[in-house]
Amino acid sequence: MTESDAFSRIHCALKNFDSAKLPRKALKDMLGGPLLPKEETPNTAHSRNILFELELAARFHEAGIDVTGFDDVQIYLHGSQIGIQCKRPYSEKGVKSNLRLAKEQIRKKHGLLKQGMIAFAIDKIYETDRNILVVNNQFEIPSHVTRYTNDFIGKNKTDWHYLLNTKIMAILICMRYICHIKDINLLTAGFQFEIFDRGMSEQDGVLLHQIKSRFASKYQSPVIRAIPGT
Repeated sequence: MTESDAFSRIHCALKNFDSAKLPRKALKDMLGGPLLPKEETPNTAHSRNILFELELAARFHEAGIDVTGFDDVQIYLHGSQIGIQCKRPYSEKGVKSNLRLAKEQIRKKHGLLKQGMIAFAIDKIYETDRNILVVNNQFEIPSHVTRYTNDFIGKNKTDWHYLLNTKIMAILICMRYICHIKDINLLTAGFQFEIFDRGMSEQDGVLLHQIKSRFASKYQSPVIRAIPGT
């Protein structure tokens, strides 16, 4: 259910892109399976990792932010080119190694850019890709969903504070989930997006505020938050 939503968003976002700019290999790779999330292993996670990158790019596009590249994602906002490295740790044990790898990739791949971000998809860690969240009504969703992101932030914010690379302006926390809303008997999919602002500069703060505002406006979600890094 969550992945069909992602496929639809990617199609809608990319269908009007110039053919020469389409990430054809990534689009092919994301279909590699396995079919069910419960069948995924660390050795077969590549396709869903690519799916996360393309879905995040699609969501930036939907929010009115220019997507300029797909390695992993590059965006353009208010005169700034920002490179985003996407990571989807399979377990909590992999978070630190993914952080080190993303930091090195930003240094190497985005050396000419002034700003970079790291995006973590945490649905595999908390198994929200296959377990259904049950709430009494839609107003309970934010408190239930943010318990996962708050837990992830609490466990890792010290490492984020002390990254020496000042180019990394923020950590993005993303999580897909499936939710059953009991009072209207609705099964639906959701997407949680949060920004951990590392407080590098006033200009970075302005850019991050714009990203948060555009996502909140597009998705009309009270769940989207900017969390100060200080």
